[in-house]
Amino acid sequence: DGSTFDVEILTSRVVNNIGEAVCLQASFADITERKRVENQIKENEERLKLALAVSKQGIYDLNIQTGKAIITPEYARMIGYEPEEFSETSESWNTRLHPDDRDEVIKKYEDYLNGLSSEYCVEFRDLTKSGEWKWILSTGKITEYDSSGKPTRMLGTHIDINDRKKIEEENKKLAHIFENSLDEIFLLH
Repeated sequence: DGSTFDVEILTSRVVNNIGEAVCLQASFADITERKRVENQIKENEERLKLALAVSKQGIYDLNIQTGKAIITPEYARMIGYEPEEFSETSESWNTRLHPDDRDEVIKKYEDYLNGLSSEYCVEFRDLTKSGEWKWILSTGKITEYDSSGKPTRMLGTHIDINDRKKIEEENKKLAHIFENSLDEIFLLH
């Protein structure tokens, strides 16, 4: 009918009794559907990458038993690293936590893993590559358990909330000024 489609060609050489090539044998497989699915996956990955970048989010996939995490490039960039120079583990994450946040964050994480809390959602300051503190909102969900019911895998997001925290801090300062002012404050329009 004149239509075109994607094919995969497999070839093999056919030899006679004395090892001489006598012909080439080929088989053709229609891979149109496979290519369509591959393209759809690629488009979905691009959408997800864009959505993560726009929303200032990174994703982690944590092996709870080993402490090693697979992360998205956005996760690394959020704290100032290039993806190829950064690898995440529970231990490295723990050492980057702000000292004032560490105990509370670790307790919430452990409570969630031990079933004492129904969700994992916590805000903390993370140490960036440049040595600055950045506020992160971390959420996660246990997705796999071993045969004895212990959690083995956790998926989640890290969201950059640094701008929101700066605004909250400014609002607190203004509220403190208003509450502690002995003078009357007038707003004229």
